[in-house]
Amino acid sequence: MEPAESLAIEKAEQILGVTFAEDYAEYLKAFGVATFDGHEMTGICKSDRLYVVSSTNKARSFYPLFPKSMYVVEELQYDHVLVVQDSSGAVYYYGPKDEATLISDSLQAYFFADKKYKKD
Repeated sequence: MEPAESLAIEKAEQILGVTFAEDYAEYLKAFGVATFDGHEMTGICKSDRLYVVSSTNKARSFYPLFPKSMYVVEELQYDHVLVVQDSSGAVYYYGPKDEATLISDSLQAYFFADKKYKKD
C-alpha cells in the first residue's frame, strides 16, 4: 500500500465529478488503499476492483439513481450493499432499493461505530 499523490487524488475527483471528504482524502494520502479489520476500502491503486473511480462508476451503472455527489468507499460483498460517502464526510449504506441510509458522520466514526451500525 502506497500513499496516493495529490495529483492522483485530484484526477480521481475530476473523473468522478466529486470532491472527496477531508477524511477520505487524508486516508488516500496516508495509505492509497487499505484492508483492515474486515474492511476492504476503495482507494487510489492499480486494482480495478478497489480503485474508487472504477468502483463508483460500476455503482453508477448498476444503480440508475446512485447520487452523483457520492463515491464508494467499501463494497460489502453481500446483497449489493455499498458503503458510500459524500463531500461533507457523511457515510451511508446504499443498496438495491436505490436508497441511502445514514450510518455515521465521518469515515472514522464508521470504522469505530457501535455494532448497532454494522450489518452482520
